[in-house]
Amino acid sequence: MAKFGQFIHRVKEDVTVAFNTSYGSDKKITVNLNQIDDGANSSIVRRSAVYSGNIQLIRIKGTVSGSATQVTLKGYTDSAGNDLLLPPSVGTLEPSVDGTSHSVVFRVNAYHAAETSSINLFCKTNTGTFTASEVLITWYE
Repeated sequence: MAKFGQFIHRVKEDVTVAFNTSYGSDKKITVNLNQIDDGANSSIVRRSAVYSGNIQLIRIKGTVSGSATQVTLKGYTDSAGNDLLLPPSVGTLEPSVDGTSHSVVFRVNAYHAAETSSINLFCKTNTGTFTASEVLITWYE
């Protein structure tokens, strides 16, 4: 029986990337959008590399040093940062309630289809450094 309706997926990965006041090809987070995490286990949505869906939310969590308060995010379909998918968006770093981490959230709403299921997120801060430790992306098909 064929699927019908909307299916919401979540990709959540641990990362270690330090972002400062400039973009760099070595400062990016690469995420396979077809590798979903349902909270209990991780699995592949589709066995092929093809991706099609609506990217809804990107949350990046980490720690701040040097008084960083904002992150600018851009998304590309290639790892070199030449094929722009998500234009620059600025988000405010919000501290956790206990103050041990900071997060920035971007509402995207981008329909996307490509021969690759990877998205490359390039970030920079307004000042100081933001060291990302986790990325969460939600999307639906």
